[in-house]
Amino acid sequence: MSSHTLPDIIARLYAKIPEAISSSSSDGLLPGSLSFGSASTTIILVIVTSTLVVYRSSLKHRLRDVSVHLSDGTVRKLLPQRRTSYWFVDHERLDPAKSCSTISSTAGSETSKQRTLRRRMTAIGRFALRSQTKRNPCIITFFVASSNPRGQKGMGRKELEELWSSRVMEKHERFHSRISSEDDRYFEVIDKEEAQQITEVAHPTTYRTELQERIEQYLTSDLQVDEMLWEGQVSTGPLGSSGAISNEQIRKHLLMETCDTETVKLFRVHHAIADGVSMGVVLADASDEADELDGLVMAEVDKRRRRNEQRSILERATRWILMVVLFYIVGGIKAVLLQAWRMFHSVNPFDSIIAESKTPAGKRTVAWRTIASVDEIKKIAKSISKKTTINDVSVFLVTAAIKRQLAWHYGQMGVDRQTTSIPSHINICVPVHLLGGMLVDPTTGKRVPVGNKIGAFVAAIPTAENDANHPAAGRVKKCSAALTEQKTTPAPLIAWAAARFFSDYAPLRIAKYAMKNTNGQSAAVVSNVKGLPFKTHWNGRRNEVLCAFLPLPPGIPIGCVIQSYGGEVSFSIDADKRAVPDAGQFADWMLYEYERLKQETGI
Repeated sequence: MSSHTLPDIIARLYAKIPEAISSSSSDGLLPGSLSFGSASTTIILVIVTSTLVVYRSSLKHRLRDVSVHLSDGTVRKLLPQRRTSYWFVDHERLDPAKSCSTISSTAGSETSKQRTLRRRMTAIGRFALRSQTKRNPCIITFFVASSNPRGQKGMGRKELEELWSSRVMEKHERFHSRISSEDDRYFEVIDKEEAQQITEVAHPTTYRTELQERIEQYLTSDLQVDEMLWEGQVSTGPLGSSGAISNEQIRKHLLMETCDTETVKLFRVHHAIADGVSMGVVLADASDEADELDGLVMAEVDKRRRRNEQRSILERATRWILMVVLFYIVGGIKAVLLQAWRMFHSVNPFDSIIAESKTPAGKRTVAWRTIASVDEIKKIAKSISKKTTINDVSVFLVTAAIKRQLAWHYGQMGVDRQTTSIPSHINICVPVHLLGGMLVDPTTGKRVPVGNKIGAFVAAIPTAENDANHPAAGRVKKCSAALTEQKTTPAPLIAWAAARFFSDYAPLRIAKYAMKNTNGQSAAVVSNVKGLPFKTHWNGRRNEVLCAFLPLPPGIPIGCVIQSYGGEVSFSIDADKRAVPDAGQFADWMLYEYERLKQETGI
């Protein structure tokens, strides 16, 4: 390594520190102590710090590490990181007889254990880690179901490991990392072979029941995060036997004519690694069409940038002023007051039901269904109002099903409570990706690593049907208005900042309390994830279904993911069994409400 490279310069500066320390002893300090009043010491530290700040964004990802041997027997190992990471300084004590004040490059001379590389975890990732509970681990679960053409063998464990290693682990370092057992603020990078956690299992034979049980087990069982952050299983069997690919989809796409078997890849990933948008990027990178999908994303980024560049300087300045005054200041005050009101005034309607339930705590029930094509739902939304979105329709479907679920519970308790106990509004928590659903820096147009860049807001959704002629469509309008009210505030940014504070500064007990008690008494979380625009392939086998399940935050009994894939919109339900005894029934209520809406709008 050249003696003029940045690591060498920084190392030489650190090597000068002991000299400054010893010289400061003439001012009455003990030998070997550090005086920030010493001019020479302060100047050296300023130079070192300034050099790191100025050059950290331009450092290459894979630089050789440098160990600096100080005269007091301490070795400081400087490990270069990405722009979004940091320089990690590791300390270890050496035998005084072997220590010296020289600089030595140790690239290639240390064992992998000695050269453990650490990455700083995102604030939301650490908040997910610290706020999870035994009954509510923060683990994303998803499955990928592919059809196998006649005569072609299904994907096995070895083939899936090779695909995952070359396409996912090679691009995304977090998938061969673990949480440091010494400090849970950091990931520790490990070998890809050590990180492989895929097993081959027997294929489910009972339609949906067996696969549902496996998903429920994945959602509720803990992960040893200091050993692994994800795991998966793969199985192959007769087409449609597991229920991952529904009988309706098999008939609609005429799969029986060309395929006879299916392969189901079931994964679970701790939220500390990534959010839903990041997992979508991971699945895109795992596909045969990764380059094409990446091109579509960058084309959208260019489109947004050109649209922004077309605005005049005056228009940009006006937008910026309005953004600061109306969105951040006025909207921020409004968001905080609304959140405080909902925290202390609202009541989660499922709290009393859960308290009286005889079902053991921690039990889950899951389901998944396909609603309709993306185009059809868009037509229905726009026929109601030009500003109505697919997300508005999705939240309406969930709240309508919640209303029916509450009516069912109150009917079990006594008919006299049914008409008086259903609240006029139901609070729904909606996660929001702060980069607009793409892992691209909006200022530079460059990709950012997978991670957790999400916030959330809570909206009070009306349950009453006041429009006698169009009850469902009228509620969608009110639902859209309630969601728009929150979208005009920086509530997601405030939530992200609060989570960062509780992650970095609050004690563990306070972080868990914050997660459970700042959800605005929400009855459900509804996450809308824009998926891949066409069906992808893994090693030539077409993926018919991609389906993800939301980890339940503490205190919220229902989680729903609305997802699009290959032009179709589907959803999944993950629910506390005390609140929703049968997720399949809940899903069918959502489909029933959709058919009502479809009939009212005449689509």
